[in-house]
Amino acid sequence: MSASYAEHNPELSGEWYRWNRPTMPVVLIVSATLLFQFALLSLLRNEVSAVPSVVWTGTAAVLLALCAFFSGAYRFLDIRTALATLGFLAGYPLLCMLSYWFSDSGDPLRQSQLGYNAMLMLLGLGYFLLGAALANFRVDLALWTAFLVVCAYVFWQRDLFTAVDAIYERLQERGLGVEYQNLGDCFVMLSLLLAVRLRDWLSMLIFMLLALVVMFTIPSRSAALFGALSLALAPLVIENLRARYWQFILFGLTAYLGVRVLPLASIFEGTRFESIFLGTVDTSWELRSQILEMGLSTIAQSPLLGRWAYEVEAFGDTGYYVHNALDVWAQAGILAFALFCAIWFFISLRWGELFLQRNQAAFESLPLLLFAALSWGLSRNPSYTLLFVCVGYFAALAARVSLGAIDTAGDAVANASH
Repeated sequence: MSASYAEHNPELSGEWYRWNRPTMPVVLIVSATLLFQFALLSLLRNEVSAVPSVVWTGTAAVLLALCAFFSGAYRFLDIRTALATLGFLAGYPLLCMLSYWFSDSGDPLRQSQLGYNAMLMLLGLGYFLLGAALANFRVDLALWTAFLVVCAYVFWQRDLFTAVDAIYERLQERGLGVEYQNLGDCFVMLSLLLAVRLRDWLSMLIFMLLALVVMFTIPSRSAALFGALSLALAPLVIENLRARYWQFILFGLTAYLGVRVLPLASIFEGTRFESIFLGTVDTSWELRSQILEMGLSTIAQSPLLGRWAYEVEAFGDTGYYVHNALDVWAQAGILAFALFCAIWFFISLRWGELFLQRNQAAFESLPLLLFAALSWGLSRNPSYTLLFVCVGYFAALAARVSLGAIDTAGDAVANASH
């Protein structure tokens, strides 16, 4: 649908603008959900060990449900992206059950993971609608608050995060993992959401450098690397082309000097980034390669239905997975993988339409979409549903364009170049 869609559907356009002026309680619910999910959840899991982790997870789920219901974000979504997302979130658990039934069933551990997987997909729907709400509500104060809370926590706990031995010591003490992966991904998404809201190139550059420092302090390698690549696209929202070029040059030059010329790489010695910047051996890569080979073998043996929870047979436990979207194929067959690919097919189609229109929504959504694509493609499997925030954000932005709420920025960009 084009931007003129609202002209021929005034009732939808009027509903959009009425809905875009929400009451204060609704804004507070969206803000509270954002603040808890992106900042407080990981902090509470790490620091308040006396409270079971399920309590904090349950609180997050309740807030997601309240946000989805009261925000009304489900009413204005790009229809193709939304249907593809719902198709995967609903179809994947069913296909996992089918895979389990047609394989050697009877293992209680593999069977118990079916219910857990269904809950993850339901949580993914909540994340999808949260992303849609963030695209439609002015919650800048909550975004900045969450960003600053994470920054303060990371600098306070930098001794824990920068030392691998300290991370594993905390693991042994508490019997649970430090929430650095979830914290890293949440911080990257916060940084990308805030960066595209800045239009002054100097303010954006300072913000990006601060965000990079925090990203490479949190010991999540994929979040830091993919976050840095995605953050580099934020200057695309700046309408002044000259300022945009200078932003790219300065950001790239700073990264190159920091890694190749200045002795900054030495500060990563003893951290989880050591293998990347100093070339040391990391045994986790060997384990990931082993799991990848096992997943590819499962796909070759059972391409149609996969084999649900195949990792249990090799490792005797769950939690081992192929670190990319191929894990869906190995777990539930080719149809599940096709459903996941359909999401990105329709995202690509709609984003291409926005780009050809030179609409601002295309540039604003690109960093988040790149981060989700890199994470799901190289580091996370689709059961890591937090990244559906990025998909929901794009679906809502695309719907706003269809209703005429975001103007095409082509003329402004063209005029800025002269």
